[in-house]
Amino acid sequence: MAKKNLEDEKGKNVLLTIIIILTIILVLFILAGFLFLSSQADKKKLLNNPNIYNNIYIQGINVSNMSKDSAKATLEKLELNEKITLTYKDKQYVFNKTDFGVILDKEGALDSAYNIGRIGSEQERIKKIKSLNENGEQVFINKNIQEDIAKSKLEEICKDINIEPKNATLEKSNGIFVVKDGNLG
Repeated sequence: MAKKNLEDEKGKNVLLTIIIILTIILVLFILAGFLFLSSQADKKKLLNNPNIYNNIYIQGINVSNMSKDSAKATLEKLELNEKITLTYKDKQYVFNKTDFGVILDKEGALDSAYNIGRIGSEQERIKKIKSLNENGEQVFINKNIQEDIAKSKLEEICKDINIEPKNATLEKSNGIFVVKDGNLG
């Protein structure tokens, strides 16, 4: 009987050990599943961010974590205060670039900034987003020219500097030849 109790005790110990090992394995699987789901949720949250990603600048203006509308409102304040100087002989013409038909492509720059970290595979996107935290990225605004306005300004300048061509003349007055200079126009 003592032998049977010892065998029953041994069997119970083996059974208890198996139950403990299976419980530990089950807990590990549950933890691994939770960690996996948590990392997937974090990844999804990172990739589906509706705002511009962190550490992105447009023409030196920080638009990090802004919605496109907020960034657009911020960029609307940006003006083109550059000058164009045209010189012909002793005349000089100075214009603001906006007067000459130069405009800033703010919408294009905004789209470029928004698309940073949104192109490529999930791995490429995550890598880009994480690199932004360390390096950041600068987007420059392209300048476009409205040809009709520029042409109109140039025509105004041409009216001011163009003169009618005049042939040189040679006349004889009192037996002396007199040369009157002309101009090329």
